Amino acid sequence: MKTPLDPKIVTVVLALAAHTGCAGNAATTQARPVAPPSATPAVFTLAASVADKSEDPADKGIASRITKVTVYSDRALVTREASVALTTAPTVVHFTKLPGWVDEGSVRAATSSGKIIDVTVERRFLARSTDEGFRKVEFKHNEMLRS
Repeated sequence: MKTPLDPKIVTVVLALAAHTGCAGNAATTQARPVAPPSATPAVFTLAASVADKSEDPADKGIASRITKVTVYSDRALVTREASVALTTAPTVVHFTKLPGWVDEGSVRAATSSGKIIDVTVERRFLARSTDEGFRKVEFKHNEMLRS
């Protein structure tokens, strides 16, 4: 029988690229080395999601912070980081509230500890906007149409 490990804080790095539609040459960047996994690595799946919430309550939705931006003539590379407490049980981690124009083929993930078994991008479309500023303008617009 395996003994449970103490939860570990794992830094997850998600690199996203958004194409701007302009032509040009891309600059080269050096990827950061990833630390080797521990003796008993935590296994998790990383999912990049444009939606706010996952359908599976066992999923861990995490808010990330932008740590680095590299701008090219035809796209931008945005690096986001977040820390997650993990156990040895497999875990699904979602980066939430990402922009909708993320290039799905450019999503990369790295971890300071553990093993990533899958990286997916899932697009979910909202029935209504969640942006408060947009909702206020939409309300004013609808009032003007009624009068």
